[in-house]
Order: sequence, then structure tokens, then C-alpha cells
Amino acid sequence: MVVSRPLKRVKRVVADYYSFNSFGTSACPAGDRTLDGSFRSNIKSFLISYADGPLPTKISSPPFIQRWQVRLRLDHQEEDVFVALHIVEENVRCSDSLYCDHCRVVAGWQENPVCKKRYHFIIQADNVKQQRCTACDTESAQPSASTRCKACELEISRDTDLEDETRLDLEDERHLLHGIIHVNGFGHLLRVNGREGGSRYLFGCDIMGLWDRICIMLKARLIWICMAGYVVTTIK
Repeated sequence: MVVSRPLKRVKRVVADYYSFNSFGTSACPAGDRTLDGSFRSNIKSFLISYADGPLPTKISSPPFIQRWQVRLRLDHQEEDVFVALHIVEENVRCSDSLYCDHCRVVAGWQENPVCKKRYHFIIQADNVKQQRCTACDTESAQPSASTRCKACELEISRDTDLEDETRLDLEDERHLLHGIIHVNGFGHLLRVNGREGGSRYLFGCDIMGLWDRICIMLKARLIWICMAGYVVTTIK
């Protein structure tokens, strides 16, 4: 999620926000602490050191989902622009999605053992306040405790299939960034949408730079790029 505030209205100190442009470098506090372990241990230290959370569980979040948030701030803007990097921990053993569909299309990765957890790194599109119906995939306003989809009349309540709702949220094509890293350090870059994808403030190269720094910082082992329109390749 990317939000902006006019500078003249901002009165409080924003020191609790990391710089988006330098997060993960020696110029940012996040780069002062060396993460020398494997991704498995580094991600735990990263969440403790830099993220807020675990955040309160949403009604639409199943029990095997935990969420964190790293607060970032864009530099050199005429107005304060804040970016929320969401990190979603998915306990695979408790999920119906035991196997990773993206690993199945990577030569040789289908033989890798199933990991206990995978981590989603997401920057949501600007000002997203809608969600999709789990039956017809129609966008609707954020539901109350009990309402119906205007398109197919499906009742959306606390008893709706929570995993389906979460899956749609994680796979939203409007995300500015969506990357997955399994706890063994292997991962996938699924989506990068900058100005060309509808963002008002972020360029694709800026988002890619942040993703690269995070992967290096956490010691990710191998990342497979599987975005539409890109040549499929790997980054170590």
C-alpha cells in the first residue's frame, strides 16, 4: 500500500520509517546489522529487527497466516510518501496448498522437499480498498460482518472459505511487488508493477532495487523470475 500526505500537514517525526531508496544498504540502519546465517534464520531476525507484527489477524485470514509490515518512506518527494512492505508468513503444513505451483514449472525444483513455511513479500497497489468475491472474482467493497456479492449474491461472512479469500489477496495482479521465498532460500519473483502498472510514485526499477537488496540481505539462495512478458531467468 502506498499513501501520500502533504508536507505542510505532517507534524510528527517519521524516524520510525526506513528509507525506501536505501533500505538494505550501508546508508540505511537496516544495513548496519549483518545477517550472517541462512535465510531460515535471517528471516526471523529480520522480522524482529525491522518489522511491526505479527499484526492482528484479519477476519479473512486463516490461522496458518501471519502478517508483518515494514514501514518505508520515499526520499526526495514533494510530499511525504509512505510505502508498506507486507510480509506474509504461510504455514504450508496447515494449508491446502501444500505444493508450490511455481516450483512445479522450474526444471528440477519439483524434486525439492516441501518446506514448512513460505514468505510472501508484497507491496499493495495504491489505495486498494476493495476485495474480490471468492465465487465470481468480482470486485466489491470491503465486506462487513455479513453481506452479499452484488454480482452473484454469494453471502460473504465469517463462515466464507477463508483460505480462498487469502489466496485471492495474495495473488492479486494489482500488487506493485509480489515475491515468494521458501524457508529453504529458494524463491520466485511473481510481479513487479511500477508506473506502467498504475503506481503513482514507484518506478519498476525502484521496486526491483528494493527486492534485490532484500534478497541479498536475507541471503536468499536462488530466485526464479516468472513474470509475464519477461524472459524467464534466475538470479543468485
